[in-house]
Amino acid sequence: EGASPRELMEKAGEQLRSGDWPAAKASLEAVKVKNPEQEYLWASLGFVAEMQRNYDEAKSDFRKELAHHPDNANVVGALAGAEKKSGDPVAAQRIIHSYLDRHPEELRLSLLLASLQISAEDYSAALKTLQSAADNHPDDRSVRLQLSDVLHRLNRNDEAAAAAKSVLDGADDPGLL
Repeated sequence: EGASPRELMEKAGEQLRSGDWPAAKASLEAVKVKNPEQEYLWASLGFVAEMQRNYDEAKSDFRKELAHHPDNANVVGALAGAEKKSGDPVAAQRIIHSYLDRHPEELRLSLLLASLQISAEDYSAALKTLQSAADNHPDDRSVRLQLSDVLHRLNRNDEAAAAAKSVLDGADDPGLL
């Protein structure tokens, strides 16, 4: 019988942290035999596959994790990252957008989506994403700073200047000033 799935997951976590991908994969495969619905099993297998640059397997594993735990923002981000690394940034955007439709308050994924949109030079879409993020996180300076950048790229310089000024107002961070 041996170790429980939870114990094997802990062991795999230690192996992942030490960079021993083959041992981690073996531990995770043992979990899969005992409990294929173990939380984080498929995400961990996806992470190992991604580290080995097997993006198709990573995407498949991340999707399996999301089938069991659809509200895991970290796995959504990981799946989007694997899509981008495999050459499909449009799929990456679609995955994040779909999640944000259900969870508009998720700041990290909003910023990731905006970054993908900016990379694709889709500044209008990035503006919409960042405006939504700003609505949900009005005190977040990083959102307003990126908003300023996108407004500038869209040649909306007065609005860009106002957004930049709002970032600086009340700031005492020497790195920002």
